[in-house]
Amino acid sequence: MNRIVRPHLACAVLSLSLLIPSWSRAAEINIVSDSLLRSYERDTSAKTNIAVMPLYEFLQVESGSLTKPGLSFHAYGWGRSDLGDRAFFTDNESGELLYGYFEYTSDHRDFNTRLGRQNIFGGPTNEVVDGVSLGGEIVPNLGLMVFGGLPVSLTEENGVGGDLAYGGKLSYSFPGKHRLAVSYRMIESNSTRDDEVVGLDLFLVLPKDVDLSGMSTRSLVTDDWREHLYEARFSLDEVVVRPYFQQLQYADLFNSNTNSANPFRYLAGTGEKLATAGFDLSWMGMEGWEFGAKSKYHSFSVRTDDAYYVSALATWHSEEMSMVGIEAGVMDGDDPRDEYLLARLFCYWDEIPFSLPIGFVTGDLIYADYGRQINNKGDSLFLSVGGGKKFLDGALEVKLAGDYASDPYYKEDYRSTLVVTYRYAVINEDE
Repeated sequence: MNRIVRPHLACAVLSLSLLIPSWSRAAEINIVSDSLLRSYERDTSAKTNIAVMPLYEFLQVESGSLTKPGLSFHAYGWGRSDLGDRAFFTDNESGELLYGYFEYTSDHRDFNTRLGRQNIFGGPTNEVVDGVSLGGEIVPNLGLMVFGGLPVSLTEENGVGGDLAYGGKLSYSFPGKHRLAVSYRMIESNSTRDDEVVGLDLFLVLPKDVDLSGMSTRSLVTDDWREHLYEARFSLDEVVVRPYFQQLQYADLFNSNTNSANPFRYLAGTGEKLATAGFDLSWMGMEGWEFGAKSKYHSFSVRTDDAYYVSALATWHSEEMSMVGIEAGVMDGDDPRDEYLLARLFCYWDEIPFSLPIGFVTGDLIYADYGRQINNKGDSLFLSVGGGKKFLDGALEVKLAGDYASDPYYKEDYRSTLVVTYRYAVINEDE
């Protein structure tokens, strides 16, 4: 017998029924719809104070064996309709299928395969491909994942002929103790090597309950290291300490080819190397309170202006979900552009009296003082206030937020966002 655990709107289900394979109608179904209406003003080269009102729809559909082994279908995409000046988004996409694939998981969950548009994560790989992936345990504690398909990120100036992305990940894990993985990724564009990377990531449980995790990736195109990122986590009495280190080499990290979809590809030509070291501290020794501190140091190889940031935080939590927090920080460096004072106050409050027609309130206030004039202004202010309420036992949620910003580049900027989220789910209780 199927039990509907969320109330549903008949019209929404009917409009989505064509997206759900017929074989899954009596199985598990999960639908999440996020409708966003934004409103703000912008200037272009042709007009000033353009009223921009994009209406977005983000839709996630899952059907089939979602909590049990078997076959399932997963899709997620978005679309936009311009209710304001339609010329503002002329050069932008109006919709996209972010992923859409069939997935099969074996009875013992030691084998998994996906077919369709999917996100591939692992080591140096963070790609969206139209293809297939296979993964599972070869022997106990030794796993293998491989994938292949068309890379969605490449532009189609010369068509998709000769475009290919493939790779995999081999991992060894000792349950509860250690994990070590080696990854590989190749991207070909028009039958030529566009990017080729190998990576190593690990997780180790060291003596004294010290957790160490990290990853290193190397470009086989430039034959040099792209990135190192390592962090540890341990406790000193009631204080949790997290030191970390990261190093980036832009020439090896970013693909500078003209067909690259990465908006930061121009950094590849700078020859810059960035090293960041820092630590986070947190202490929860007082009931309901959490105190913390952050420190981060940036060092550059080409740009010789190093900089560091330090801050202190205090957050109060209620027994429910309400919270109020404050952060104060200072950024300092060799370049005046890296000098400012920062103050932030934030909150989430859901202990609203039942008589008020609202379920929760959020707020975020950020103030920065630069200590110098930038475009005749020496500070910036950002304020965001929002609220919302859930209906139909949480299946329907409505949120409204308003933002105000004033900085050296915008004298005043007002924005509003209305979000309507609808969730529909069916759980299959058949044995």
